[in-house]
Amino acid sequence: MQECFNRGNNIKFFGINDNEQESPEDTEAVLRNFLHKEMKFSKKHLDEIEFERVHRIPIRSREEKKNQHPRPIIAKVSFFKDKQQIKSHIKHLPRGKKFGVADDYPKEVDEIRRKLYPVLKKAKMDNKTTFFNVEKLIIDKAVYRGPETKTFTLYGRIMDNF
Repeated sequence: MQECFNRGNNIKFFGINDNEQESPEDTEAVLRNFLHKEMKFSKKHLDEIEFERVHRIPIRSREEKKNQHPRPIIAKVSFFKDKQQIKSHIKHLPRGKKFGVADDYPKEVDEIRRKLYPVLKKAKMDNKTTFFNVEKLIIDKAVYRGPETKTFTLYGRIMDNF
């Protein structure tokens, strides 16, 4: 799926307070402040990160507006090494504040990962080497093919063309 490839340098940030009148320039400043204060980036390293685009996901309905969760921020970094550096600082996020950082995938991939997360968690508890590779769950160097995967029409095929 071309969309997964196109989103390769995107990162989603959750739980960062927002303002309805926030411009994209303001959003980038808010994100840089978050990276500095909450994820413990030094000013020097923060200045080296180049963002191509930073924006909030728009609210689609009145129901979402009532929910009052801060809208997620999506940031596209210019270089993959910047994405890796940001992800390496996730360990500095304070516990209990509901902040989150994740790769930005299409809805279909997010749904697959959400449904397979309990399997990943159990495999980790069993001390198995486990991780997601886009939409595929890898357990001990093999693609997981459990009963849950039978309902996923794209499972194991999304990134096969790249």
